[in-house]
Formats: sequence, C-alpha cells, structure tokens
Amino acid sequence: MERKEVNFLKLKNNIEINDGSELKQLLKKRKNHHFYSSKVKRTSHTDFDFTGAIFSWSQDYISTPLTNVDGFQYDEIIVDLAVQVILVENSFDYSKTFRKPIILEISLHAFVFIESNLHGDINLLNQEQKSLLIFHKTYERELERSGIKMLHENTYQGQEAFSFFTRIWKNVDIEDSAMVTGSSHDYFTELNECHRKIMYSVGCSNIWGRYITHFQDNSYNFQGSKVYPVKQNYFDVRYVSYLENAIEELYTFYERLAYLIYLFLKPTSFLQFSLSYNKLFERRTKREVIERYAHLTTDANYAYFFRRINNEHKKLSTYRHPLVHYQSTNETIKGSYNASFTTKWLHHATSDESKLLKIQNEIEDIRIFVNKELNNCKVSFEHAVLLIEGLNSNI
Repeated sequence: MERKEVNFLKLKNNIEINDGSELKQLLKKRKNHHFYSSKVKRTSHTDFDFTGAIFSWSQDYISTPLTNVDGFQYDEIIVDLAVQVILVENSFDYSKTFRKPIILEISLHAFVFIESNLHGDINLLNQEQKSLLIFHKTYERELERSGIKMLHENTYQGQEAFSFFTRIWKNVDIEDSAMVTGSSHDYFTELNECHRKIMYSVGCSNIWGRYITHFQDNSYNFQGSKVYPVKQNYFDVRYVSYLENAIEELYTFYERLAYLIYLFLKPTSFLQFSLSYNKLFERRTKREVIERYAHLTTDANYAYFFRRINNEHKKLSTYRHPLVHYQSTNETIKGSYNASFTTKWLHHATSDESKLLKIQNEIEDIRIFVNKELNNCKVSFEHAVLLIEGLNSNI
C-alpha cells in the first residue's frame, strides 16, 4: 500500500473511532458552527449523536508529502466527507430535546505523520473554504516557483533578518521617541508586512495572468476588415487588479524605507509631513546630508537609493500616479489600469493590430516590472540597514 493510502486510512480511523468523538468536538467549536447554524435556534444548545453514524469518504482526495523543520515526514490531506448523524438540540432551559437526522458535507484538511498515528490540527471546511485553501496552495506553489521569500525569511550578510536589522540600533538616540519606535521590532514587522503584500499581489498577478484574453482570441472579419471585440473575463480583471495592488504596495514599501532612513539622516530642508522617497533623495536634500556625512559622497548604499530616483522609482511613480490622480493627457493609462486598457482597446477594435499589441504589451511591461521590483525589495532593505549602520561611525 502506498504512503498516501496508509496515511489516508489513519485519518479515517482517527475520525471514525469512538463513534466520531473527535469530529463531534471539532463541530462544537465556534468556528465550525456554520455547518449547522441554519438548522438550529441556538448552536450553544446543540449536540450530536454519532451512534450508528455513516461516514462516506470521497476517494478523490489531495495528498501532499511534506517534511517539517525537525525532519519528520507527514502528508497534508484534503478530502471530502459526508456524515449521516443525529442532530440534538435542547430547548433554552434544557427541558426538551429535539432530534433529527442530518447529512453534514465537510472537507477535512489534516496533517498525518508517517511514523505514528498522531496527526496535527484538523480543520473542517465547507466548499467555499476548500476552494480558498486550494487557491492559497496555488499561490504557495507560485512563490516556490519564483524562489521569493519574505524579508524575515532571508539572511543578510550571514545574519537572520531581525538580527541584521538591529545593527541600526547602535545609532539610535534613545531620547528620540520617533527613532526608537521606528527602529523597533514593531517597525521591522511593518516592513515585513508591506513586503508580504507585494509578494501576494505579484504572485496572484502571475497566476491570473497566465490565462488572460489575447486581443486576437475573438477576432473576426467584417466587410474586409479585421475586428477585435473586447471580451474580457474574470482572469483579465483579476490580473490587472493585482497589478494595481502591486504597484501601490511597492510604492508604500519604499515610503516605509524612506521614513526609516529619514529618522537617522534627519534632513532639515523639508518638514516631516512632506516626507517622501523623492524628497529624501532629491539633489537639494543630498547636498544637505553630505555636508553632515561626507562619506555618503562615495557610499554605495546611499548611491543605490539616489540612483533609483531617475530609474526604478521614477517608473514606479509613473505607474502609480494615474491610480491616484486621473491623467487625461496620458496616452494609455489615464486612471485605473483595467478601465484604461479596455477603453483603449475599444478605440482600436477596428484598427491596426500593431496598436492593440502595443496596448497589451504596456500592461505586460508592468507585470515584468513588479516581478523585478519584488526581487529588489530584499536588496533595498539590506542597503537601508547598511546605510544607517554606517552613519555615526563615519562622522
């Protein structure tokens, strides 16, 4: 018998043993009340009688072999189960009991270890929850394919992420509450969360983007000309929406890094309420901070952020600006990407195919850009820490 079959049988036995006592306990948890809340008046007064219960297991299940951090092998199993059981509901004062047979349709999400009958947490899912879980698994595979890790999962110069981040603490003025807070574990968590959002949006744009509609897909000939009707589907809409999110989140990430660096550079050429990445690394600010930190003239970490102003960050700002401020003078992207893309497609639905290809390529260029910038986030985080670490030691 194959490994997955053995572990599947273990799961079945764990659920069915002792008249389904484990499943009964799981159903009584608040998060699982939705399986039967519509059938009773009070879930708090509800119980189950599993005596003689009939368990019908689907043989079409998902089993993924995995190994945990301690080296123990286990299978992650997702399987559908229908259970015929007696629902027991008590009156408010428990003076009366009502019993009725029901069928519970459940998907189990469980972790079963190879070398024991013990299992990890078992989650009960309805079909909607199962669909969401399967999509999340698709997203996780996308991350594995891309090789991208969250900021805190990476190492920097041989150190784990937060230990590396604390290298800036040597320059913290403990009398400056903003600096203390901005260099704390809380702010490290903020940066990590910003990066996680970028990962999710970029990953999802890649997933949905594999199945988008090409402008040629529904084309037809009409009176000697080619017509390219706009027929977008949910793949197209989700794809473009996640690209928008990715751009916004990348911009936010760099604003967070700019704030962190600002706390230590302390420029006076502008007020804090007008702080932005562009302000912090513009030429006027550069002149000011170099007067205080002369070594920044040749510092590779400072040069990295200054170079971005007219390169990656300029492109990022160009992509983001119409999402916030409608740009009627822009050729293609005037506002939201999907509205701009659809409108432009409509305008050229009966014209030169090369114009439609240009429009589609403009959206594809954004996808390429956000994927590249997602990779750059780790590099930017590292440069920010090294830039701050080197400040006071070079005065």
